[in-house]
Amino acid sequence: MSIMLINLVQLPLYMLQRPVFYKHKAQMFFRVSSYIVAKCIVNLPQTLLEALTYTLGAYFLAGQSMEGKGSPFFAYLALLFLVAYFGSSVFFFLSTISSIPEAGNALAGLLVSIFLLFSGFVIYPSNMPTYWKWLMYENPIHWANVSFCRFQFSEGYSDPSSNYLGQLPFFDQFPAKTVGKAYLAFYELSEDSKRPWLPYVILLGWIAFANILTLFGLKNIEFVERSQSLPYVRKSTTAYNYEEDAGSEFQSNYSFSENSEKYDASTYPSPRSSGTIYRKMKNNGKVDAWMEEFRVDIERNGLGIPVKPVTLLFEGLSFTR
Repeated sequence: MSIMLINLVQLPLYMLQRPVFYKHKAQMFFRVSSYIVAKCIVNLPQTLLEALTYTLGAYFLAGQSMEGKGSPFFAYLALLFLVAYFGSSVFFFLSTISSIPEAGNALAGLLVSIFLLFSGFVIYPSNMPTYWKWLMYENPIHWANVSFCRFQFSEGYSDPSSNYLGQLPFFDQFPAKTVGKAYLAFYELSEDSKRPWLPYVILLGWIAFANILTLFGLKNIEFVERSQSLPYVRKSTTAYNYEEDAGSEFQSNYSFSENSEKYDASTYPSPRSSGTIYRKMKNNGKVDAWMEEFRVDIERNGLGIPVKPVTLLFEGLSFTR
């Protein structure tokens, strides 16, 4: 359950990537199925690293069994990998049907509570009502727990329970069995642990089922409104001031001295010609296109600096040698 909860942090990340997916989906860059397959492949090394780190940190500290040349260790690693991958797939699905992160976290908490409550560990199967037992047998966490207990206690802990009478309840109840088998019988795990391949099949089936639900969710559900809970680039009003400044710059009036013999006004644009140039560029859309590109660049980089545009006018300039 802990390795499954580690992947809960991926839920807001999936929701952050959702607008990009909607954009690419609208442009028909790829199919929805291709996107899900790519996500599944990308999650493989990350999940394997999580399972390996958790196994190395918890397995030996807890003093787990190393019987059979370390086969329980590798079985535990494979089991944790499947549980972590299942958690990642479930949270990926929740990100497709949740409009805001708060709704996704609430659904995730509800599912995790159901998986934990009906895992057969918190409530023993004998104490569970008959009409709720189907949840336990459909619960992948229950089968992960069964698989873990099987390869830990069926072969390991081979000391007789009679050596530990009075210490734990299952020692007194099953004195003729070994410690490991007495544990399995006391916690009602003996019957389910007879099929060692079944937990892996159920986990793989749940992973495939979660990804199929994700496929239908991404195809049929689309949230177009921006969530206030997710971070976004703040739109700045600074860029809009540049359009007004550009217009005033092109339409600036220049004063020229007609009596100056060292100044040739014919080489410089007149106020009427400068306004004509600006109007032509305005009609062709060049100014608007340039301003839009400039505004997008500023907002993308988060340059929301309050700048007051200033136009400098030089009147009556003359140059002498």
